[in-house]
Amino acid sequence: MNDNAPRQSAPERRQEEPHDRHEATGCLLRLYWMLLGNALVALFAYRIAERGGTITALDVFFWLGAASLVIARYVDVRFLGGKTAEGEPATMKHWQRYSLHVLALSVVLWLVVHGLGYFIR
Repeated sequence: MNDNAPRQSAPERRQEEPHDRHEATGCLLRLYWMLLGNALVALFAYRIAERGGTITALDVFFWLGAASLVIARYVDVRFLGGKTAEGEPATMKHWQRYSLHVLALSVVLWLVVHGLGYFIR
């Protein structure tokens, strides 16, 4: 080991770790609310239509999936320095608009798949 090499003291290393974790967590949450969570909700919607549109446990999972999108976005914006899909800093106004869109689209999608389910049967 080279004694002349600059060393990082233990407190400095600990300060970097939470920042890295927040960045990684924020990235995973963004991936969830932009892509994976929407795919999950779409999958439940497909399964609801496939089952004939009757109310089942799939409906609970559909709504939990939609709620998880809103919660993930909130945590991202409020606690992890969230960004918009374009990479700009997100605000609570972005979260409010996103929440309203998710709610409106989820209601429409849910009604459509239930309607389709009755026609498919």
